[in-house]
Amino acid sequence: MGRRILIADGIATNRMVLKQKLSALSYEVLQAESAAEALQIARRQHPDLMILDDRLPDRRGTALCHALKVSPARAEMPILMLAAANDRDLRLAALKAGADDLLPKPINDVVLMARVRSLFRAAETRAELRRRENNALDIGMADAPARFERRGRTVLISSDANRFSALAGVISQLTGTPIAVQPPDLALESAIQGAPADLYLLTHPIQRPGGALGLLSDLRSRSSTRFSSVLVMTGTGSTAAAAAALDMGANDLVAEDADPVEMAHRIKTQMARKLEADS
Repeated sequence: MGRRILIADGIATNRMVLKQKLSALSYEVLQAESAAEALQIARRQHPDLMILDDRLPDRRGTALCHALKVSPARAEMPILMLAAANDRDLRLAALKAGADDLLPKPINDVVLMARVRSLFRAAETRAELRRRENNALDIGMADAPARFERRGRTVLISSDANRFSALAGVISQLTGTPIAVQPPDLALESAIQGAPADLYLLTHPIQRPGGALGLLSDLRSRSSTRFSSVLVMTGTGSTAAAAAALDMGANDLVAEDADPVEMAHRIKTQMARKLEADS
């Protein structure tokens, strides 16, 4: 059975246009015109991913997102929110409600589809890790994992330490974990020497030759950093490169002008997933 995507939007035309695009890629598309209907469909048909508009007739998208995430059965379902404006406060509210991202309208199809593919890959990876852990427990080959708190290691890669050291300090305070600022050669050398980071934040201009895409490719090609989480900082006008970053294995994107609180939230989310996968 194909992957199921639930679209929640109060405007029928919006739903149909998006359904046509997703169906062309062999996704099974479900539709809801309200938050109440979306909740019913989510309970009955268990979609694999949800795309919801922030302005539903009966409820704000952030409220629906929160209602979905408090249910254990749907807590890990990826959610993309759509909004009429690229509003910082709304984007942060969506992330805090449990959405994986908020995309402004008009929707860039290339970025949307790359986001969908990336979220499905991440969800499948988490599901596979759980299957392996449960199978090992079932046949008595592993003990239940010990639960202890490990502070992950974050490295911000930049050739301009003066520019990003202050930002790293602010994010470090918000996340409660130290963030090292390293140039690309030092970060890669450290990984080769057996000290890879759990999470890398790439700040190089994404479209420049040898920039973030090149670094991302390098990190994913090395066994020591293949499974590290990678966040790529993007600028305006870099939608094609941003989509390419997701398809090359970036775990998340963050706008270079994003509020440090949003950056910290994205880092904490990806770090938690990385440490869970390692446990």
